Amino acid sequence: MPRRALAARAPAVAAPARAMLAGLLLAGLLHGVPAGGRPRPATVPHASPSAGTVRNTLPACVAPARAASLRYPLAVRVTVVHVGHGAVVVADVCLDGAGPFPFLVDSGSSISVVGTGLVDRFHLGAAGAPRRAAGFACSARVVPVRVADWSLGGVALAPQVVVAHSLPALGVHEPLDGIVGSDVLSRFAAVRVDYVTSTLTLASHEGAPLRPGLVVGPAAGPDLALASRRVRADVGIDVESHGGEVAAFAPVRLGSRPGLPFLVDTGAATTAVAARLVGADHLTRARGVERVAGFGCSATLHEALSGPWSLGTAPLTPEHVAILPAGGIAVDGLLGSDVFLQTGSVVVDYRAARLVLESG
Repeated sequence: MPRRALAARAPAVAAPARAMLAGLLLAGLLHGVPAGGRPRPATVPHASPSAGTVRNTLPACVAPARAASLRYPLAVRVTVVHVGHGAVVVADVCLDGAGPFPFLVDSGSSISVVGTGLVDRFHLGAAGAPRRAAGFACSARVVPVRVADWSLGGVALAPQVVVAHSLPALGVHEPLDGIVGSDVLSRFAAVRVDYVTSTLTLASHEGAPLRPGLVVGPAAGPDLALASRRVRADVGIDVESHGGEVAAFAPVRLGSRPGLPFLVDTGAATTAVAARLVGADHLTRARGVERVAGFGCSATLHEALSGPWSLGTAPLTPEHVAILPAGGIAVDGLLGSDVFLQTGSVVVDYRAARLVLESG
């Protein structure tokens, strides 16, 4: 995977040749949400977290537990919601002891987001000048705010600066109040999203933010405490941190092309490729189009057939992928939950710079 130098903060809407993390990335893509429709909870067989993993049964908002009092790895309950071809994961987040509020678990967002309704309700103060952030199809102005008292699934989180913006709904009466991004997820060293057991497993207690820079993986061995099923793919990823923002990129091969850095995006219900790759790699355009919602705007996306493709050297099942419009996030592609859902679970290991797909 090419190494790209860090650049100054700026909107991530320029040519793909610029830095991976050149600005705020809020790439969640809710694919196939019909107008006035309602998403459906995932139907999965009953299963239990891996051996050695502690399931969190703490009340979501009453006296969230501090990290020192918990045993890790720790599995917190989440809701898996089918959206279009894939699924998204929604976690309970509390602010000032109130809630829980539905937050999207989105590794494709380099920084966490609190919806403007909660910002107003809890009088969250501005923590800096407005900035531009890039979504899948457009960019928008966001305001940094400080969150002092919040928790994820009953686990207290450290105070930090997030950004405020309105968010799309999953469907009628199914709002999203925020996004838990890679800035938070990476502080737990590694996370495992399990679409079978409807759990989000945190590998360790919440640590300090990642040091600024680019780590080209694999930087260490896999976290065996998170493994519970047969490994289908285990690849090194690029993990980039800049100013508290974090993004992870995995090597995706289209046909015989060398691996391209696709943003690892649990918040994208479908995998997507940059429009320029469709022509360059002679991908076959599909007839389907679908209305999708994401950060900042909605759009109608065309589709293409992936053809033979792989994650590193691990073959992936050929499928329809969305074509990213030119006006949004400047990446080669988004590796979405439609891929992760096929295998059953995904481990994003920020500390070791690895991505693991599990099956069985």
